[in-house]
Amino acid sequence: MKKIAFLFGVSAFALGSNVIAQEAPSGSAWSVEGAAVVDYWNNSSGGVATGTATQANIGAQLNFDGSKAGIPLLRGTFGGFYNNGEPFSGAEVGDAQGVSNIETGAEGFYLYENWISLNWGEIVDGEGQTMVKLGLIDLNGSFDAPNVSGLFMNSSHGIIPTFSQTGGNGPSIFPILGLGAIYQLRLGDANKIRVGVFDGVPGDPNDPTNVDLSLNKADGVLLVGEWEYSAEHLRLLFGGFGYSEATAPILAGPNRRNRGLYGQAELNPNGKYAWFLRAGTANPDVNFLENYVGVGVVINDAFAKTDHQIGFAVARAGLSEAGRTTIVGAKDSETNLELTYSAPLGRGLTLQSDIQHIINVGADPSIEDATVVGLRLKYEFGTN
Repeated sequence: MKKIAFLFGVSAFALGSNVIAQEAPSGSAWSVEGAAVVDYWNNSSGGVATGTATQANIGAQLNFDGSKAGIPLLRGTFGGFYNNGEPFSGAEVGDAQGVSNIETGAEGFYLYENWISLNWGEIVDGEGQTMVKLGLIDLNGSFDAPNVSGLFMNSSHGIIPTFSQTGGNGPSIFPILGLGAIYQLRLGDANKIRVGVFDGVPGDPNDPTNVDLSLNKADGVLLVGEWEYSAEHLRLLFGGFGYSEATAPILAGPNRRNRGLYGQAELNPNGKYAWFLRAGTANPDVNFLENYVGVGVVINDAFAKTDHQIGFAVARAGLSEAGRTTIVGAKDSETNLELTYSAPLGRGLTLQSDIQHIINVGADPSIEDATVVGLRLKYEFGTN
């Protein structure tokens, strides 16, 4: 809790700086943004059991922009969210990848991103040519960050499952974050390199909503590195990750280091059609999933309606040989087919319909293929 007080103390310091800064640009250095998301899901056939679930996630972030306070070096954000925790993937579907990207499995308030960043050089999209970020950080906001694939609701299109499955309590991603640090360097107009170090076991594995920011030597650290190329019509990235502490393998044998690779390619040649390809791999000795491939297309301004989007995506997660030993007669993989349509309603509201068909649910031959229908209502405030 002392570390939490420190993080919010930084907020107070920045506010004080805003008050005493001289010749600061007009406009408040502080802004608030957030979103309220409500999902309705219906597993109409197959899976573990047919049934419905309603999920809700409400969050807000208080942002600080030092360029409006006469201290352009400093930026920060402080916030959290509430989730109703109603289960669906595990209780109704039984899939390995996660039908909904807002499902947490536990009701309660979660401390979310609380960090400060120091920025040197030209500021582009809120980041300096050189940037250092410290605090409670969502790793997926910087590493394996989705762009085109972010439209889809399945969790694999946010961060690939070969990465999200790793660690003693997962990596530092939604919904449980850990302390971390990121260094990023922008090389010219198109290239970035970034490296990060994060708590090897973020949060409390026994209580998802418990704020545990302690750093234990036995937990080790997670190291991540990434290169990104971003031009007008093309985005490429390649990265890798590894844990400092060894992990017990699925089968008998000595502990092994958990590590993996991932990459993305996005192509948007004309602004109308945007394509993506994502892939990754992880150590097959200690992970249930060994490889992943995701591909899809998003049609912007669909049906000649501005800001309407329709997308189709495929997510295939392949089991490791060791992972297949945990299920009698296990299939080689699980494949998710997703069709989604997003329509803005105005005043920050968006309605999104979604249908997913899961082949080889959980790679378990005893579970029938599932068809899931979803509806999402999202309200965003404070965003441009």
